[in-house]
Amino acid sequence: MLQFNESIGSLMHTVCVDVTDEGLEQLEMEPGSQQSAPVWDGKTRLVIPAFPAGARPAAGHLHTPDDVQWHPERKLPLYPIPDELQEEIDALDRSPSFNPWLTRDNFCERMHKLLYIEEAAQVKNFRRYDLAEAELHAVQNGDELWYRLAVPGLAERRPSILKSDSVYVWVPGTVDVEYEGFVAEVQRDSVLLQLNPSFQERTDGTPTFNVRFTFPRIQMRRMHMAIDTVDLDTTWPTHKLLTDAPVVATPNWSLAKWTPNEGQKEAVERILALARQPQQRHFLLRGAFGTGKTSTLCQAVVQLLHTPMPAGRACRILLCTECNAAADLYITLLEQHGLKPDQLLRCYQVGWLLATRLSPTPVQLLTFHPLVSPGASASG
Repeated sequence: MLQFNESIGSLMHTVCVDVTDEGLEQLEMEPGSQQSAPVWDGKTRLVIPAFPAGARPAAGHLHTPDDVQWHPERKLPLYPIPDELQEEIDALDRSPSFNPWLTRDNFCERMHKLLYIEEAAQVKNFRRYDLAEAELHAVQNGDELWYRLAVPGLAERRPSILKSDSVYVWVPGTVDVEYEGFVAEVQRDSVLLQLNPSFQERTDGTPTFNVRFTFPRIQMRRMHMAIDTVDLDTTWPTHKLLTDAPVVATPNWSLAKWTPNEGQKEAVERILALARQPQQRHFLLRGAFGTGKTSTLCQAVVQLLHTPMPAGRACRILLCTECNAAADLYITLLEQHGLKPDQLLRCYQVGWLLATRLSPTPVQLLTFHPLVSPGASASG
């Protein structure tokens, strides 16, 4: 029995659950874990790609090739998860023992291993959603044949699947090949897959398939590459930091849309001072929840854009956040401070912008994205 108390708002509910002994084991199962045993058997199968060589759809890009200076010497390595680490994660119900103590000499090694541990845990967690003997239903899409796969828990993003992700299917009981399914469309409780043209002929008459889910590794690979290219003089500086930089530019507080306290004023002043030093400096803004770090950073951005920089240095600012909601908040606050679409560029992941339906982007924020017209919807 579920009892909902709606007197405190639509986003907060009191949930009371009566669990009988007979139902306890069933409740412990994760969404999508329909099988009695793990689907993935660890066998290495030959992967039949969804598209022939050179036919894979290209991802959207904000620049034309003429605008991009390619650096072939900085090709993104694969950074595969070490087999022994994945096996250790799979065998444990907890994280492996690991000494995280960092020094300048072992910084890169330890950071790589922390990323590998995180990714290996993701791989293990994703296996909970693998499907045994799932049905694939052929769907005609113009001249192409797609396949619909029902995914339990997809509406709750368990698992989280985006357009252009890969799903792998194989015939139960076989160990020779598996087929890559390219996610062409994400629906509420199913996905439409594009498979190799030979799939139908080779598996004709097969009623069900085993399915395993994966997640794109591009983000983790970029993090590994960032570690390999890190400037150790920044992460482990050996020179004396500028702790008492003279304030050479006084902020124009009339630009502020809020009243900063003394600590916030000092932070903005110090940021401006550091930005105007001949040698580039780094700073860390630290504060507890609710102390106004976001507002302070927004004010620092506005002040930097209105402050003359040393000769030959352009003021270009990249704001990075851990989630879309935070990035949208920065855009909203900076717009309130008077910044226009020709001064702000909001970058979205192409798959998220075009495929998400559970959290559509407010229309007013899309004016800061160059590929979307002001009247468009991010969920469309």
